[in-house]
Amino acid sequence: MPAPRGMLLPLVSFLVATAVAAAVVPSGLAAAVPTWPPSSGFVIAEVVTGGASASDEYVEIASAGATAADLGGCELIYVTASGATTTRKAGFVGPLVLAPGQHLLVANGAGIYGPLADVTYSSGLAADGGAVALRGADGSVIDAVGWGTATNAYVEGTVAPAPPVKSSLERLPGGPAGNTQDVNDNRVDWFVQSNPVPQSLASPPVPGPSPTPPATATADVRVTTAPTPTETDLSTPAATAAGLRLP
Repeated sequence: MPAPRGMLLPLVSFLVATAVAAAVVPSGLAAAVPTWPPSSGFVIAEVVTGGASASDEYVEIASAGATAADLGGCELIYVTASGATTTRKAGFVGPLVLAPGQHLLVANGAGIYGPLADVTYSSGLAADGGAVALRGADGSVIDAVGWGTATNAYVEGTVAPAPPVKSSLERLPGGPAGNTQDVNDNRVDWFVQSNPVPQSLASPPVPGPSPTPPATATADVRVTTAPTPTETDLSTPAATAAGLRLP
């Protein structure tokens, strides 16, 4: 039965609005509002989902705060794209103190990064979509990143792109500037890194400490500008006077 003429316009408007909404939020790029705040301490710094082998994968955790912090009691989990399955990849026993800028490497033990890792795990991360999250001892989320087709509860804002084979997702600013940006939006906080470099507890903190300006130049100038003959002439009379005994 045809729709009444008076209902036709609202129906058309509804269908148009639905089509526009679908275009704004493409499949696999679901927006999500996290219930945890941006992290000013530990963050997930980099994720590799595969290389020459599907097992060539790792997750980096970085200490992004201004002071040393203890990772003890925390855990790293992996969540499938739909959120149907959650797997614990690593649990950290304290004390495990990371200095500012220091990284910890968690890798698949069957891949090329296994020998470099501080902690290893088995099974893998899906390259097309999933999420990893760092949780505290009480189960609260400290930081998380979802990529590709992920629509689970661990996506912050909008998903990051799925990294190509042999590439990674790296947190901004990246490289020698470290991994500190966290506005709770995966699409904004992360970028595809074509040349990932794994960093472990054995790696130097990134960024490193600022170099201290040399202060020796001023000291040298002060020494060399004092005339040596004058110093000798003054010291001799003073020594003679001190050695005299008056009758």
